[in-house]
Amino acid sequence: MNKTIKVEDQVYDRLEEIREKRETFSECVERLLKVYDTIKTVSDTLGPSHYLKERPLVAAQTEETAH
Repeated sequence: MNKTIKVEDQVYDRLEEIREKRETFSECVERLLKVYDTIKTVSDTLGPSHYLKERPLVAAQTEETAH
């Protein structure tokens, strides 16, 4: 079944940049979702202080300015 989704122009352009030769947009999105799932799984197994864990934006900006 096909579905139509709307994306912003910059999202479309970014997908176009990372889409591999002869790869459909659907295949590209599926590949990116697999990468996301892998990163999420790894992140879930790490301790709360690991840099891959989500942090509040304010805390992340404060840390970046401190370096």
